[in-house]
Amino acid sequence: MTSEKSQGKPYRVIVALAAAASISASLAGYFSSEALANYSLSNTSQLAGVSEADFATQIVLRDEALYFQAFSAFYRNETNLGNLYYGMMTEESSQNLVVDEESGAFHFKSEYLNKMYEDADSLEQLAVDKLKLAEAADRYARAFIIMTSSISAAIVVFGEISRVRASAKSTSPPSPIS
Repeated sequence: MTSEKSQGKPYRVIVALAAAASISASLAGYFSSEALANYSLSNTSQLAGVSEADFATQIVLRDEALYFQAFSAFYRNETNLGNLYYGMMTEESSQNLVVDEESGAFHFKSEYLNKMYEDADSLEQLAVDKLKLAEAADRYARAFIIMTSSISAAIVVFGEISRVRASAKSTSPPSPIS
C-alpha cells in the first residue's frame, strides 16, 4: 500500500497543471474576443472612411458642376443664372476655386481638397491601427490555445505515468533489501 504523502504529490502536480491549463484557456478566450472586437472596429472605421471619402467626392464634384454651369451661363451672358449657380456652391469651395482667366480652366486648391478628405484619411488610419491590434490579439490567442493543448497533453501523460507507477508498486513483490 502506498502512503498518502507519495500519492498526494502526483495529484498536486496534476491539479497545478490543470490550473495552468485553465488560465491559459481563459487568456486564449480573452485574446480571441479582443481580436474579434478589433477586427470589427477596423471594418467599421474602414467603411466610415470610405463613406466620408465618397461624401467629400460628391461635394467636390457637385461644386465643380455648379461652377461649370455658372461659367457657361456667364459665357452666354445669362448673369442671373450664372449668379444662381455660383451661389449654390459651398462658400468654402468658391473661396478655394482657382480660375485661369485665359483658358477658363479651373481647379480647387490642394489645401481645400486635402481638408475635404482629412476625415476619411483619419478613419482609414484608425482602421489600420485596429487591424494591427486585432492581428496581434489573434496571434496571442493562437499561442494560448497551443499552450492550453500542450498543458492538457502533459496532464494526461503525467496522470498515466502516475497511474502506471502506482499500479507497478502495488503489484510488485516486496523488496528483500528494504
